[in-house]
Amino acid sequence: MTYATERDLEALSPEQLAGLLDECHRWFDNMDAFQSAIRTEAGRTEWSVLTRKDVAEATAARERVRNEIDRRHRDLFDQLGAVDVDPIDQR
Repeated sequence: MTYATERDLEALSPEQLAGLLDECHRWFDNMDAFQSAIRTEAGRTEWSVLTRKDVAEATAARERVRNEIDRRHRDLFDQLGAVDVDPIDQR
C-alpha cells in the first residue's frame, strides 16, 4: 500500500505511523548523504533534476504521516479535555 492519502493512514497503529515517519526521516537522511558525496556542480544539478519528483512525493508522504499523528494527538487531547497540544518532532 502506498498510503497516498491521509485516509489510508487511519487504519495504522500509532507504532506503524511512528515507523513510517522514521522511515521518511531515514530516506531524507540517505538522500542528503548521497547528494553531499557528489563532487561536481554538474553532478549535483543532475541529481536534483533526477530526484525532484521523488523528493516531492516523499515530502508529501511525510506531511501526510505528520498530519495523521497530529490529528490523533488533537483527538486524544480533546477526549481528555486537555487544552495544550505539543507538536511532534518537526525534522
